[in-house]
Amino acid sequence: MRSILKFFKKSNTTDSGLRGTPEGRLYVDKTVFYNRKEVREAIKSLKESSVINEQINAHRAK
Repeated sequence: MRSILKFFKKSNTTDSGLRGTPEGRLYVDKTVFYNRKEVREAIKSLKESSVINEQINAHRAK
């Protein structure tokens, strides 16, 4: 019975940007992936992180 319900279950319509080739290889569609709200927020928080900025400045070529 559960397998029948899974068959009729509606899929998640959120596009993750993950694609597949006919050969079965997976790749990331970068334009879709980087335009996702969660990814943009994560990148923004990394850019504003003081710890990350300190590490970049410490390892920057002089």
